[in-house]
Amino acid sequence: MTGSPPTQTNGTRSEPIVTGSPTTITVTWQPSIPAGESQRSATLTVADQRVGKVIADLNALPYRSGDGVTSCPADDGSAFRLQFDYPNGDRWTVTVEATGCRTVTAGGAWTHAMAFPELSPLLKDLSAIVPSSYRLSS
Repeated sequence: MTGSPPTQTNGTRSEPIVTGSPTTITVTWQPSIPAGESQRSATLTVADQRVGKVIADLNALPYRSGDGVTSCPADDGSAFRLQFDYPNGDRWTVTVEATGCRTVTAGGAWTHAMAFPELSPLLKDLSAIVPSSYRLSS
């Protein structure tokens, strides 16, 4: 099967992807294995303006519902992993794929959104925090 099944729809998000008030965010670039580059991370406090921008970018993505089944042949496995740490010790992990369907998953659940560069500055903003081999043209 190619493309998205008809059960998936775009819509308005009733719950934000990132809730509450995290104290820090760790952004990790996870390159594709054939790329030959190493994983890199940066940890930012909420005082850094880039954190607010990334949270706003994530929460502005349109909701994507369905069974999570998609076909993304241009996906090389590279992604950004975002770990939000909260004052009470809780952690929330969001994964943003840099290629293919550019799916965004939160808390290990099915796809919540898709971060196409034509529709959202999220991938560009993440690349500004942790330089990566990701290119907007890919």
